Amino acid sequence: MDYAVPRAASRGGDRALELAVLAFMVIYYSALMTGLRFDLLRPLSFGMTFNSMLDYMLHGRFDVDPLAVGLEGYGRDGRVYAYWGPFCALLRLPLLAIPGGLQLDVTVLSCVAAVCVSGWVKLKAVLFLRRHTPPSPATAFLFICLIAYFILAGPQIAYSVPSIYQEPVAWAYTLAAIFVCSAVRGLVRRTFSTGLLSAMAVSAALALLTRASTGIGLYAALAFLLLVLLFQSASASRRPVSGLFAALFSGCILVPSLIAIAGAVITGTVNYYRWGNPFTFQNFPGYLFLAIYPDRLQRYLDYGFFNLSRIPFSLMYFFVPIWPFRGPDGHFLFEATQVRLFDDVELPPSSFFLTDLLPFLLLALVLSVRLPRLGRLIPLAPAAALSLGLFVPWLLMLAAWALTQRYRLEFYPEIDFVALLAAYVLVADPALAGTLRRWRTALIAGAVVSVLASHAALVLFRISGLGPAQIELRDKDLGRYYLWNAKRLWAPPSKPVQFPGLSEPNPPG
Repeated sequence: MDYAVPRAASRGGDRALELAVLAFMVIYYSALMTGLRFDLLRPLSFGMTFNSMLDYMLHGRFDVDPLAVGLEGYGRDGRVYAYWGPFCALLRLPLLAIPGGLQLDVTVLSCVAAVCVSGWVKLKAVLFLRRHTPPSPATAFLFICLIAYFILAGPQIAYSVPSIYQEPVAWAYTLAAIFVCSAVRGLVRRTFSTGLLSAMAVSAALALLTRASTGIGLYAALAFLLLVLLFQSASASRRPVSGLFAALFSGCILVPSLIAIAGAVITGTVNYYRWGNPFTFQNFPGYLFLAIYPDRLQRYLDYGFFNLSRIPFSLMYFFVPIWPFRGPDGHFLFEATQVRLFDDVELPPSSFFLTDLLPFLLLALVLSVRLPRLGRLIPLAPAAALSLGLFVPWLLMLAAWALTQRYRLEFYPEIDFVALLAAYVLVADPALAGTLRRWRTALIAGAVVSVLASHAALVLFRISGLGPAQIELRDKDLGRYYLWNAKRLWAPPSKPVQFPGLSEPNPPG
């Protein structure tokens, strides 16, 4: 039985809701990002990096002004490069229409735009699911919980501290949200059109130009999905071999594949002109910050950017954050592991089990549904292929050389995917209405905990300083550190970090 039958719904009502929520997001997220100051054009440290990057690209170069990127730059052949992808620089193209526009630091504004777009995309996905499921008082509350979570918790709230570091991660996540919500549409409709797959391919290509780890995950998800669709189409043909070739050159496979290949070629070209190798995304030995942290180079040589030996501690960091507490000897728990394997383990402590409790509860509910019933609700092979690809950034971040709050955004494409599909499964089958009623209180509590924990995580993130926790905490315990630094919540914004004498300005012309 196919439960994916659209019901009559007021699209006008949905549009009104979208506009109302979008207006709320613009105001609320701007308030969070700016600490209620609404100074969206406030200069930030290294905030002119993407302006410089755009200016240089318009002159046929891929380096940046050393004074803009500071010690976050990478030296190579007498020039300085930024490792961030060029997508955020291209977002600044409208500044060219404003006299002196490239002198404006729009980092804060860009961060606000990213979270607003991702929130709006996920809201549209929830409303899409509502239109494709039977109406029921037993399930209406689930969509309310899901909207509350998507707008007031998780990635929309907990990471709303603007910086040059946050901006590309936020936009990479936004592109991933577009990819995920498009994928959910295809699964619910049980068909992936050429247009839908092309939109997913464009999102993946742009994500690769924004942040490599996110882009690689989306490329993997798209590749696995296309392979499943290809073999499903071939197996449905009476002549599998000829059917395979016919499917391979069909619009649904060929067009998104060509878009993805074009995106990879463009990214490879940028990498080549930056680092001399199309497959290199970052040339760590040239990192200018090594002048301050010289130990990082030896750690990179010993363990590389990604190493599976880091996974146990990383799981603790992301899910069970006991690492910043001190043992009887006065040292952090597992401090030897932190210092040996990681360049940077940053505050604040946080856990997905708190900031994103609702998706994990939905997953637990769906795991109790028998597989044959799941197969009647969603196509399992494409769903599994997508989920497997979206898990790639998890592996990369768990094995990564540094652990920071913003890297948590890499986990959310998979979390969003699971949350949306789980919610659809639970409301699409009327036989599961009783299960929802029994879990009603738990799901409401999950949404409330997610919202409160996400706002608490944001407060801690705003108070926490960047850099290794050992340097930040020094001789303080966690409680004293946050009490001591609580004034940062209300303090006026600090002036951007300057590096006088680092290098002479390097004009692009």
